[in-house]
Amino acid sequence: MGRLFGTDGVRGIANGMLTCDLAFKLGQAGAFVLTSQVHKARILIGRDTRISGNMLEAAMVAGICSVGAEAVVAGVIPTSGVAFLTRDYEADAGVVISASHNSVEYNGIKFFNSEGKKLPDEVEDRIERIILDGSEEIKLQTGINIGRKVSAAKGLAEYKEFLISAADTNLRGLKIVLDCAHGAASFVGPRSFTELGAEVIPYYNTPDGTNINDYCGSTYPQKLTQLVAELGADMGFAFDGDADRLIAVDEAHCISQWGPAFRPEYEDLARLRDIFPGVPIAALTATADQVTREDISQRLFAGAVDGFVLGFDRPNIRVSVELKNDWKRQLVEFVKRHDGASGIVYCLSRKKTEETAALLRDAGVRALPYHAGM
Repeated sequence: MGRLFGTDGVRGIANGMLTCDLAFKLGQAGAFVLTSQVHKARILIGRDTRISGNMLEAAMVAGICSVGAEAVVAGVIPTSGVAFLTRDYEADAGVVISASHNSVEYNGIKFFNSEGKKLPDEVEDRIERIILDGSEEIKLQTGINIGRKVSAAKGLAEYKEFLISAADTNLRGLKIVLDCAHGAASFVGPRSFTELGAEVIPYYNTPDGTNINDYCGSTYPQKLTQLVAELGADMGFAFDGDADRLIAVDEAHCISQWGPAFRPEYEDLARLRDIFPGVPIAALTATADQVTREDISQRLFAGAVDGFVLGFDRPNIRVSVELKNDWKRQLVEFVKRHDGASGIVYCLSRKKTEETAALLRDAGVRALPYHAGM
């Protein structure tokens, strides 16, 4: 067997690389290393919603209890919730059973120290040497010295209250879409945003053990983008399986939304069909992906369109690349070489757009900034 710990704990296919036997040994060695100076140490365990979580949790609990430590089981809770409860409950260590954004067949085991932080490499190396090389002898307890399993039944609710108090804001009047990935955010996510005053529209929040990250969540942000656009939401958040990462989308930057300053005029274009019945109408866009093309088709033409997609290699377009060296001078010289022609200079921000337009005007070029206020 190679190295157990990767960049984010031990991870592999459940009952493949990550067996119950390995989980048991990780529980033993982890409890021994992290709490060896503490009598009746407490280790808090949380997990995501994948089907193998119960199995690996039971093995971890058995390993922890076998060396005399107490296993405090929080059940399904985000990874950040385990870090919080480890500190809040004054536990000696924390364990997360999750494979994060990976599909259901994977699972993982990650340790936190008493401060809810990732273990240093040297501590992980010590746990690994005990398991693989038998570098230290672990004393198994007997009789009344065997550890207990206890439930942290209120742990998730306490974590939710912490999130709300930490946010310290009012979301009243905001419509928010949440993609919970059928994972650990499925309860605490919608409840937290709702109690902060938002109108919450939850999706992918019915975990059954097998559907975690199944074409949803932070690894499929196009789902969130579509939902925010279709529902007219102000923003949306897509979590991964253990809710330690997210993708955020606002109403101005959805793929098929052109920002609050654009959208009313954009949708008014649909009236052209009624104003000019029987007249062919074309919508041209330079960089539209499939979602945007479908949005234009439905909103402007009620789906009755002939679509044409062409590549960038067009005979009337010349592409050249020049080494950047005093870009302001280079831009002015390039524009003046094409005196009398129209053109577009693309910038990465509203501020840069306005600054570049001012630069060109100062050089005697008629230029206006165009950024839709975004």
